[in-house]
Amino acid sequence: MSERAYRAARSWVLMVAGVLALHACSRAPIEVPHVEPPRDASVAPDEARPALTADASADREVPRAPHIPAVLPKGVAAWTEPAAIALLATDCRAETSPRGDGASADPLSCTLPFDQSCSYDPCFSKGEDCRAECGRSCQTCDQACVTDCGGCKANCKDDACIKACAAKTGACRQACLLTRDTCSSAGCTEKEKACDALEKRKWRARGCSCKAIHPCIQACFEAKSRCQDRCSKSKDDSCWEKCESPKCKEACSARFGGCDVDYCATSPLEPFQDAR
Repeated sequence: MSERAYRAARSWVLMVAGVLALHACSRAPIEVPHVEPPRDASVAPDEARPALTADASADREVPRAPHIPAVLPKGVAAWTEPAAIALLATDCRAETSPRGDGASADPLSCTLPFDQSCSYDPCFSKGEDCRAECGRSCQTCDQACVTDCGGCKANCKDDACIKACAAKTGACRQACLLTRDTCSSAGCTEKEKACDALEKRKWRARGCSCKAIHPCIQACFEAKSRCQDRCSKSKDDSCWEKCESPKCKEACSARFGGCDVDYCATSPLEPFQDAR
């Protein structure tokens, strides 16, 4: 540092010291000028200092856990039974317990078991479609009962009112099942009968007759039986597959003008369906 600069700095220090001493003697407060901190030009003013707000999680919607309906105890046979009404009082959406066997019908469930036919029946699928529609209509009815139950209990102020709503809901859901049963038994059965009668007329209009076709089908079954007897004495596993050849029935159909031979009796042990 040059002597000139040294002297200038020394003079400035002495001046400041004098000012400080003067303020100390007069006990006057020293005003310290407020200096803004350097601002980063790349950051917007509102982003430079985030505002202190409440916890953001307070405004975030917490996902609700899915409702798991209560399950009816085993042995309950109707929604109008005391055990069912007691459960509906706590949960309008109570459900039946799931069954492992899909072939057995649950008396309190709208879903009907699926059935299948191993023999030819052109009207069988129509009957199954009809029963499935009965089940869907029952589910719509049942859901309406559940919705009304919730509205009923929302206006209750005591247990007696809630129990009355549950009893009303049980009767409503049971009525849905009765309608389903009538639909699937009487309604669908009538549709199947009408379909079967129409198919019979169409089949006969082609000149088809089970009386004429049955001997040919019988010969096919007898040939299959002889084939299986031979296979039982043979060590060739592929022998059994040859016995299941559909060519015999195809030959019968071609012999009788393309008539569907499966529409007649499908087994020699079954009674001859002369009505067709």
